[in-house]
Amino acid sequence: MKYSEYELWLIGFDFYQNNLSKNLYTFFLSDETNFPISTDDKKVILFEKNIFLKVAEKHHFYEPQKTFEENIDLFCDIKKTINIINCANKDTNTDIVDNINILTDIIDFLQIELPIKWKQKLYALLDFLTFDENIGEYFEHNEHKADIISSVYWLQETILNNSIIVNDYKNMPSLNFIEW
Repeated sequence: MKYSEYELWLIGFDFYQNNLSKNLYTFFLSDETNFPISTDDKKVILFEKNIFLKVAEKHHFYEPQKTFEENIDLFCDIKKTINIINCANKDTNTDIVDNINILTDIIDFLQIELPIKWKQKLYALLDFLTFDENIGEYFEHNEHKADIISSVYWLQETILNNSIIVNDYKNMPSLNFIEW
């Protein structure tokens, strides 16, 4: 969907945390880079579903003839990503690449560096999965599974620590791209 000069993506998240029982959502803008909507002080804005839906409908970012799930361009499921890394032989739907790319896009936007101890291992896995879905084979030859999982958790925690979760439409923060 187009918004101004940007491509607009509706992104959902299922963060792998005990204290988060709800899925969270945000809008991603894309030109030459991808970046989430944020406050003026660069806090990523994550919405609970009902608020996200109100914002999307108000600004015509939502196609009412589609279901809510059909309107979501990408759903970043951290638990599923961890389970594929831990248990699967193949990443047939490119879940790992898609989800980690979204997470690293947000970290890049926040101008936070992924720790070097994980960065090379994580990007080596992504490079491998770009051409071969056989994650089991990758881990037979690379003993970095624990580091990969730690890096995914680090990405998740860093994003949540640099986010605002909006659960009330009346207390909407000022955003970097739209007026309420």
